[in-house]
Amino acid sequence: MVDGYGIYSSFKGDGGSNAGNGSTPHLGGGGKMVFADKFGAGDQFGVVLSARYENRIRNSRKWWQDTKYYFSDAGKKLAGPDDPAWNGIAVPYNHSYGSYTNRLQTAGSSAKFEWRPLGTDIYASLLGFNYRQWESSTMNKNDYYTKNSVSDLTAEGGGSDINSLYSRYRYDTWNKVTVGAIGNVEWHDDRSSLRVRGGYTRARYDNTQPYIGVRAYPTGLSLDWAAGNDGTGGLPYVTGINKPGLVLGSPYKLSTAQTTYRMANEGLANARVDYGWNAEPEDRGFGFVTGIEFRNLELSRNVDMTEYKLGQAMNAYLYDPGYVPVGAPQSFPWVDWARVKKELWPKFVKDVPNSTYDSITGDYRYTERLVTPFLSLHYATDDTTLVAGVRYDHTRFSAFQPTITGGTASAVMTRNTGGYQYLLPSFTGIQDFAGGKKLRFSYSRTLGRPTPGNIAQPESLNCGDEDSGGADCSISRGNPDLRPRRSDNLDVQFEQYFHKDGIISLGAFAKWIKDDIFTLTTTQLIDDVNYRVRQPLNADNSRLYGIEFQAADHDVNLFGQRIDPFFNATWLKGRMSITSDAGSRTLDRLIYQPKWIINGGATLRLPAIDGAFRATVTHRGSYMEGIGETAQDDNGRAELTTVNLGLWHRVTKHVTFKYEITNLLNDQPKFLVGNGLRYVSEVDDYGQGAFFHIMLR
Repeated sequence: MVDGYGIYSSFKGDGGSNAGNGSTPHLGGGGKMVFADKFGAGDQFGVVLSARYENRIRNSRKWWQDTKYYFSDAGKKLAGPDDPAWNGIAVPYNHSYGSYTNRLQTAGSSAKFEWRPLGTDIYASLLGFNYRQWESSTMNKNDYYTKNSVSDLTAEGGGSDINSLYSRYRYDTWNKVTVGAIGNVEWHDDRSSLRVRGGYTRARYDNTQPYIGVRAYPTGLSLDWAAGNDGTGGLPYVTGINKPGLVLGSPYKLSTAQTTYRMANEGLANARVDYGWNAEPEDRGFGFVTGIEFRNLELSRNVDMTEYKLGQAMNAYLYDPGYVPVGAPQSFPWVDWARVKKELWPKFVKDVPNSTYDSITGDYRYTERLVTPFLSLHYATDDTTLVAGVRYDHTRFSAFQPTITGGTASAVMTRNTGGYQYLLPSFTGIQDFAGGKKLRFSYSRTLGRPTPGNIAQPESLNCGDEDSGGADCSISRGNPDLRPRRSDNLDVQFEQYFHKDGIISLGAFAKWIKDDIFTLTTTQLIDDVNYRVRQPLNADNSRLYGIEFQAADHDVNLFGQRIDPFFNATWLKGRMSITSDAGSRTLDRLIYQPKWIINGGATLRLPAIDGAFRATVTHRGSYMEGIGETAQDDNGRAELTTVNLGLWHRVTKHVTFKYEITNLLNDQPKFLVGNGLRYVSEVDDYGQGAFFHIMLR
């Protein structure tokens, strides 16, 4: 099978006018291929080959106000919305706008070889794969930062004096390469089975990021803003500037200049042996499965930062792109990257102390070794299946970190060791009833491991590459005392099967979680720069309950048309208690947990064109992404609904055309902040996508 396709991305933005390596506004494309065959005597050998490549444009705009001010009726600035004197109106501290030009490329291939020796019960396979993802990303960002005052404040808007103006430029060249191999040997007879599997994966990531920012402190500049509405996604927007010429004409000086090179390497080796007796799905009576798994992880991260001395006059290296961001009354000056790179960057003077400190504190190395023996006991009849098991998880790790003492960093690594061991029991029961009915019940205790960076990372500074826009820079710190999350899980589900492929099911589940892992997020304003500081912590306790409904069928006759419908909905209710330096809090949800997740759709058969039409709808409720020390610092994402359409038809015996539209309703990501995630802090726009495929079979 060969599939070649073109991609049209609707959002143009500034069209890549200041992109680091140039870009196209809309068009991309790709292709993929799969080949499979059997050969040899008795077809004992098999081969499956696959390859793919994609080049996609993902331009976007982001508009955010991640920090709010709170005032009394008398105009006094307050600490937060919990102050009883607050007048009930959240005032945006910053009005920030970003234009992003992204070109994403992916390429990968795999080869799987299979062997079934004639006259034996042996099967062997070897899979090799490689995958590369690389991206060039340019950000042009502008900001109004206001003073600690407000005028003419009403529910409809107000006025703010401008403290500073910023223009920032960032260019990234992300590159990630993954290669690996997986081997598998199996043997079966009438009652027993033996499986031996092993593999190794190697991944390398690197990114070079020049980042530059300029700043002006205009005199007597102010703005008027209006409250958000549906047209602005809920964000307040600037309606006017009292002295528009100062936005472009103020004296700008260099406020940030740095080049960051990041590199990470990861190697993962895995081996597993399973032996089973009378435990295949078709077996009846008592049986068992036992085995052991080994895993070894090695990861290293290296950061080299070159920071430069600041304060130079920059107006000669700025230009007016003529691009007016949504929510702004006029264009802003942009950094002319081509001129800066050629004429100015080589003349910058390195800030040695800060460069050395930030380079050293971003490095770490981490190793983890896992040994997991397991045993499960099986009992099965024609109508009943029972499985009881236990797994012993024995994990040891070492984190190598630079030494930081009194604000001074040393490249000499300090080794911190740790580990944990847990017994993880489980039980599953399945009961079949007459009439296509089935009841499932399960209990399990599961383990969620911290990521290596959660434990080993001493401190990492990133500027300008926030996925969600938001803060100008982020500081991420690890936590060597972080414990793995342990969850006791109960699931029960009733299923009704009908027709040939139809199913209706209703299930409920509960999770009681110890030491759940969450990220504590605080925002610090340092010299007009927003720093989002993140550190993983363990929660005191968490719990999650849910109900899930599913319905699906195949080849349903509806008004003479054949359709394949499906629908599922999940309702979630969580609770989390945490303790930080600011005290204790209880939240009505878990991190990343929406209240509702709904998916549905149908495929309509179109025999007249030897094809089909498919429509899908996905809805995800709002959820919390970062937990603050206080509720006003909480942040998350708003609900999102995505509608996708597809149509395909056969043109000839071996050629099929396929057409796709993604995000038909143009619902775009929105981010929330504050107590109960009550305020919109960011609105993104990635546009819509259209695909045209030519498939050869």
